[in-house]
Amino acid sequence: MIQTFIVDWPVHLLLGLVFGAFATPHAWWRARAFRLGFVCSAVFAATAIVGYLVSSDWMWGYFLDPSDVAWSVPFVIAGFLFCFFLGFTCALALRPLGRGMLLLACGGAIGLEVLTLALTWDRYRMIGTATEFKAGEAANLLSLSPSGDAAAIAPAVPVFVVVLVVCLIAVGKDRRAPSAGR
Repeated sequence: MIQTFIVDWPVHLLLGLVFGAFATPHAWWRARAFRLGFVCSAVFAATAIVGYLVSSDWMWGYFLDPSDVAWSVPFVIAGFLFCFFLGFTCALALRPLGRGMLLLACGGAIGLEVLTLALTWDRYRMIGTATEFKAGEAANLLSLSPSGDAAAIAPAVPVFVVVLVVCLIAVGKDRRAPSAGR
């Protein structure tokens, strides 16, 4: 995938690793940690869909004509959810090796995200049409008062953060509860 879509892959991997750390290996697919982590991954994927609907040129990093690659968007979303699943199952596999290995894997996912953002920063932070981007008129995603396409996309981020915090609190309570094997 190109530019902006690729920024999301390590986040889904990290979500899987984090929520997988809370699951028990036995019947993990029924674990609350898996369900809540999947919800977080789906909500994060939904923010990408919002971004695509608002500014498809931005989602393709201003390199591709979105009409030429629109067919691939469902596969991108499926790939996001697969990355969550991969991270989750990796967390289960790493658990017997100790907490340090799981932390190392999480650090690797964060490192991939930071590297991807660093490599795409000039395009990632500016939202608009390809014409606006080339003219230097695209809106800044990280503005305190976003405008243009950024104003439509920015509210999706706090929604994801709230969902993530609620889900992490829920699985954290499960882990501390006597019946943590849910």
